[in-house]
Amino acid sequence: MFFNPSLRSAFMFVPGTMGVLLMLISAMMTSISIAREKELGTMEVLLVSPLKPLQIVVGKVIPYVGIAFIDATTIILAAKYIFLLPIHGSLYLLFGELLIFVILSLSLGILISTISSTQQVAMLISFFCVDVAVDLAIGIYFPNREHADIITIS
Repeated sequence: MFFNPSLRSAFMFVPGTMGVLLMLISAMMTSISIAREKELGTMEVLLVSPLKPLQIVVGKVIPYVGIAFIDATTIILAAKYIFLLPIHGSLYLLFGELLIFVILSLSLGILISTISSTQQVAMLISFFCVDVAVDLAIGIYFPNREHADIITIS
């Protein structure tokens, strides 16, 4: 609790929510959209076009980069002006790190879409890879015992 001495819960859940939302939007939506293309058979039509496969995948991924940055900007503005979360440091560095995070999340979505054959399989795999893993990582199921005395139910 070094960076949150007042123990305001918004200081803890707003950054975590941003990570979960960006991961869900990036990984899940990418995997579902590419799996839908494979399922409907339009991916084969795209692959026989003069475009290279890399160009097709990049064209499918770029809109989700824009959506992720719009969501991240909205969450950062809400954190600053609604939840009064202090944001210190460089915003350029923050958005640079967001770009790396979004690219890795999109890469996970592309990996999931290559494994899955239908949209439903892609959604289930991405849910278990993304949501359950992130929930376990942030301690939503198993809270840290060292800070158990801080947790109060009101």
